[in-house]
Amino acid sequence: MQKLTATMMKEAIRIINVYPKFAVKNEAKEKAYFLKDLRLAGNFIAKKLGKDFIFEIDERNSEIIEQLWFYITGSPRFIGAHKKGIFLSGNIGTGKTVLMLAFLEVLRRQLGKSSYEVLFPDNMHKVFTEKGLEHYQLRTLLIDDMCREPNNVKDYGRLVDPVRELTMYRNRYPCQSYATANFPVYKNGRLLVKNELVQRYGVMVFDRMKEQYNFLELTGKSRR
Repeated sequence: MQKLTATMMKEAIRIINVYPKFAVKNEAKEKAYFLKDLRLAGNFIAKKLGKDFIFEIDERNSEIIEQLWFYITGSPRFIGAHKKGIFLSGNIGTGKTVLMLAFLEVLRRQLGKSSYEVLFPDNMHKVFTEKGLEHYQLRTLLIDDMCREPNNVKDYGRLVDPVRELTMYRNRYPCQSYATANFPVYKNGRLLVKNELVQRYGVMVFDRMKEQYNFLELTGKSRR
């Protein structure tokens, strides 16, 4: 197994730091820059994904975006822990994937050389088995539409469940994890004890997820 080097540790710490741009001396001005960047990134991502719509910030996502602002600036008004990533759940078509990708794109641009990986459910097993666990050791990672990937598949004679393996492996390293899902995990300010993550991956894996993610819910109707 690859060992953590001093260079890798510095990169991990740099990724975890909030944006250096936002000292928030003038919060209204800085937040306006953030919203502008997010809109630009949202439209860039939508076009890249072949979506025929304009990314909007409105009453349906403004509360979540405000939390992302608090998260990225290290504000005590954030409802979770800044050292963790974001798990965004909500109904189908509410814009979770585009929002999270736009947010990570803004982070990438602000941090310069930093990058992020995305695993989509339709190609997750293929990409995971080709690249292997160590590829994801310290990389910022978004798992899109969690629990919608195919069931375990065989790889060189063993059963592979990418989400389970990635969750357990990445729990040992200082890396940022993000995810989206089309089912409730967080409701009325509380985590649901019985949810699809527990049913699919088990109690132990969900316990590790709670150490890695802040669970937020994007409410509202579908934009499709």
